Amino acid sequence: MVKLKKLAGDLYKMKYILFTFLFVFSCTSYSDNHPTDLIDNNAQISVKNNIFDFGEIVQGEIITATFKISNLSSSDLIITNVKSSCGCTTSNLKKDLLKAGEEEIIEVTFNSKNKIGKQEKTVSLLTNAIPNTTILTIRGNVIIPENK
Repeated sequence: MVKLKKLAGDLYKMKYILFTFLFVFSCTSYSDNHPTDLIDNNAQISVKNNIFDFGEIVQGEIITATFKISNLSSSDLIITNVKSSCGCTTSNLKKDLLKAGEEEIIEVTFNSKNKIGKQEKTVSLLTNAIPNTTILTIRGNVIIPENK
């Protein structure tokens, strides 16, 4: 009976060690797409006019804003994630790696369906630049159509 308890305890410890190993291993990632080190490599991002004000639109209209992103450094600029603040806002980025001096256009689309009043939505670009987050903002006022 003592041997069974010891065996059960050893199995529990091994299960715990295996679980811990798998958890730690699953939290790490490796990407073949961008071998460039994401730690500061002097990458610099610039966005001309990072705020787009669409003024006043009628509820249900869809607005698309374009933002020009530039890599001002001599290193690669890697955009690792693009995240919208709301489901009504989407973005379209064709390239996630900009070489030195390259520019890219990102389109941000806002759907005003079921929205009313002042709106301010953002798209966050996570990059290897410092600071690593760049915010693009689209804002304006949504009014109810007169026929409602």
